[in-house]
Amino acid sequence: MGKRTSEPALTDKRLRSLVCPEGKSFHDFRDSDRRNFFVRVYATGPKVFFYRYRSPYPKGAPVAQRPVRTARLGSYPEEMGLGGVKAAMAKVDALVAAGADPLGPPQEGQKGATRPGRVGAPVVVDDGPRAAQLAALLGPGPILPGSFGDLAKRYLLQHVWPTFRRPREMEAALSQMCSAWRDEVASSIRKGHAKALVNHWKLRDKMTAARRMRTYIGMVFNWGIGEDLFDEGNRLEVNPAAGIRDLGRERRRTDHLQDAEIGTFWRACQARAGGHAVTSAALQLLLLLVQRPGEVYQMKWSEIRGEWWHIPGGKGGRTKNELEHPVFLPPLALEILDRVRAAVGAGVYVFPSPRLSDGSPVTVTGMNSVYNDICRAAGIACEPKPWGPHGLRRTGSTKLSELGFSDEIVDAVTNHVKRGVRRNYNLNAYRPEKQRAMLAWEGHLRSIIAG
Repeated sequence: MGKRTSEPALTDKRLRSLVCPEGKSFHDFRDSDRRNFFVRVYATGPKVFFYRYRSPYPKGAPVAQRPVRTARLGSYPEEMGLGGVKAAMAKVDALVAAGADPLGPPQEGQKGATRPGRVGAPVVVDDGPRAAQLAALLGPGPILPGSFGDLAKRYLLQHVWPTFRRPREMEAALSQMCSAWRDEVASSIRKGHAKALVNHWKLRDKMTAARRMRTYIGMVFNWGIGEDLFDEGNRLEVNPAAGIRDLGRERRRTDHLQDAEIGTFWRACQARAGGHAVTSAALQLLLLLVQRPGEVYQMKWSEIRGEWWHIPGGKGGRTKNELEHPVFLPPLALEILDRVRAAVGAGVYVFPSPRLSDGSPVTVTGMNSVYNDICRAAGIACEPKPWGPHGLRRTGSTKLSELGFSDEIVDAVTNHVKRGVRRNYNLNAYRPEKQRAMLAWEGHLRSIIAG
């Protein structure tokens, strides 16, 4: 292994000229300047970079008894140019130095296989339907065993997707982590690495995103430490997010519409026509029903039974607390729904996206944009940091309190869980009280609109 050859160094000019000798299926061309590195040229045309290394297995065996293995670095020039070879070789060497084999531990019966009885990290098998999703989140190409990409893949397959009801934020955070650390040895990531990723948001004055990134990094590594992942020499023992300070507290949101702004906003929604009428109606219903934006946007016609809208709970539902939530629909809400049904018909979703033809509902991101457009058109200040449609829910909740309803009834309307021991002993659904509250808010809203 590793003998120098008399062949000239591999350059782009030489690589372009290499061809497989006639009669062979492939031929290996070595590089006099790079130890244990070669390019394999196939008779069918592809050229692929390879790198040989000595496996760290079996653990405790003399170096000479450990097998030499060959790692595929990437095809030339589609996946990798000569400029990326040095970094790719260094990553393989770093994994080996940390006690991890880039190709995984040799299987039983192979040279270098782990002794029977050894317990290592559980093998992760890619689920077919998840393979494309993993590649989109973690990046294309093979994931090196023991790398952060390996940790992220295990975390998604074994913890996030089976247990998270709303995994989108964690998926986005893992994608950003992988863009920085995908091929790094997981146990080599330290506080400085985590701080650099947190500072990406902090320096942009996005403190909420910075705090959440710190939390997500901590969650991933705490899970890996708890699972006792990877082999000796690369075992996770340190959480790099621990000790990151000076991020302040998450800002409490207090922004909501005043009466004059409510009337202006409502009339601006009414003035929009065409496909905009559907999205405007969604925002009007959000203000009137005081529910969460995602719950309103994904409302289905099948969930409406008479004067009540039943938001499904459970793992497959949409409520935040996983409890089914009945919402009373006052006459103004029924008028809005009748108007929407006349405009879009009775498909699955009440508010289908005007940009998509498959009947999918409007999205949170799209509705944020619609809301900001309406605010600007109505002259309602929402810059430099628009507070978004969730402020409409805050507005309705505030008005219910101003109308004299107790916090207990407001929480019942907005589907906030009961606090303390009351949630164990008070199982009242408050349906009559919620109905009275919604009728009172509807009457007050109509007077605002008329004024």
